Amino acid sequence: MKNPTKFTRWQNQVLALVSAVLLFSCSHLEPFQMEGDDVLLATNGGSPTSQQDIIPFTLDSDNGGNIECGQIDSEFELKTSGRADDDNGLFDDTFEWPDGFTITHDGTFVTWSYDPSKNNNLCIQELYIIVKGSNNANIYQYGAGINGDSGLAAPVFFNRQGKRIQPELSNLTLCYALDTCDDEDDPEICRRGTAWAANDKPGDDRYIPKGNWATYITFEDGKEYNIYLGQTNFIGTVTLKEKGNDVKMKFNLSSGGLQDVNNNVKIQGYSNPPSGNPAPGSFAHKFYIEESIFEVTIPKEDYYGIHLDAFQLCE
Repeated sequence: MKNPTKFTRWQNQVLALVSAVLLFSCSHLEPFQMEGDDVLLATNGGSPTSQQDIIPFTLDSDNGGNIECGQIDSEFELKTSGRADDDNGLFDDTFEWPDGFTITHDGTFVTWSYDPSKNNNLCIQELYIIVKGSNNANIYQYGAGINGDSGLAAPVFFNRQGKRIQPELSNLTLCYALDTCDDEDDPEICRRGTAWAANDKPGDDRYIPKGNWATYITFEDGKEYNIYLGQTNFIGTVTLKEKGNDVKMKFNLSSGGLQDVNNNVKIQGYSNPPSGNPAPGSFAHKFYIEESIFEVTIPKEDYYGIHLDAFQLCE
């Protein structure tokens, strides 16, 4: 008669070996799959949002995730700070930021500020901060009137087990355009920046669900659309009216106005809902407008991206 104890031990060893083989095979044949917003969050930036509520975007890179200023589509001639590498929680001691800029980080999150008085009274026209970590980079965009922010970081991603990962900082680059500040700040202006028309509420119909917060509108004859600065700040409306093969757009910036910069109104029409990061500098219709109530007429399309370089008046 066979020894039952010995037979059971042999069975257990075989079962353990078979289980290990099956587990190894399954883990290779069926890797973890991300779904829905998780995939967008992992691949298209959009997180984390900064303390100034700036939602970052990303650009494709064939250089390990590193992005150069020349890859950013801007109407301004951007200067670059060069790439500052992380050195054990600090930036390289030999690296010098452009005059007026102060940049710090804790190994993951970045804080920045700018003081025009330390740079010949030059003010920010446009600023992009490229925050690289792991194999991807977030790009935070700022317009005139914002001289500091915090909470900037590289794009969030998920590992095979679905765990949310916030990468540590690898390097950081500033891409910026400066110009002489006004002699004195207008006390009636509370903030300056980028504004977009939306179908209704802030964030309705974004170009990218989890990236750049820019919004587009769907054309409806006679409809009034809200315009938001800095994603959530209402500054006025635009009403679209069909006029033959064209559309007349009547703007009423009742709570704001337009910055004194070139092409402060940019509009792009689309036959289909747009997607991907918008490039306002390449929009087909550009205008320099001084008034807060004005009209423009452009060819009729089914969808429009309406971008303004604007400011919001204090209440």
